[in-house]
Amino acid sequence: VAFNGEYWPAQTVQKIHSRDLSAFTGHSRAGYPASGYRTLSAQSRQRWIDDALTHLPRWQDALQQQHVSVYYATPQTPVQLARQLQHLLDQPPCGLILLGYGLGNFPDHPLIRQALTHAQQAGVLVILSTQVPYGGTEARYASGDWLGTVGVLPSATLTPAAIYARLMWLGMLHTDRNTRRRRWLACLKA
Repeated sequence: VAFNGEYWPAQTVQKIHSRDLSAFTGHSRAGYPASGYRTLSAQSRQRWIDDALTHLPRWQDALQQQHVSVYYATPQTPVQLARQLQHLLDQPPCGLILLGYGLGNFPDHPLIRQALTHAQQAGVLVILSTQVPYGGTEARYASGDWLGTVGVLPSATLTPAAIYARLMWLGMLHTDRNTRRRRWLACLKA
């Protein structure tokens, strides 16, 4: 993404101001997934484009069927959080982004665990992110570590916009939940 004379890898960009010329920011340091991308030769690039064009009608149809929900955690009772999560999951999305606190902390409660377990059983990819613009998530504290035990996947340093785009892409390309999970984890290592 390029804006106002600066540029950053797309998966690290955040809009930080609604009107200012310096409305966007991002990271260009090593360690973000963009550092592992390779440049394609002109011939390889053309083959990739031709292949994508043959699949485009099918992908457009599949994309129409996808939706990703976002849950922005607020300080309220765990029972109320669980009710809100369950409401989001009544019609299971292909993906759910949990925006927790700090490093990815999220209240632990049996009803929340139950809602997230049902999401997994319904094939929903649940990804943990954070409300904090930069730094990503990390299972450092017990208040977020428990999420992995119910199948919630990490987001590393991806921004919510990058998570959303990847979830839509995976849901469009793969119907099998296990394949989507494997591909999600593989994209974090790129």
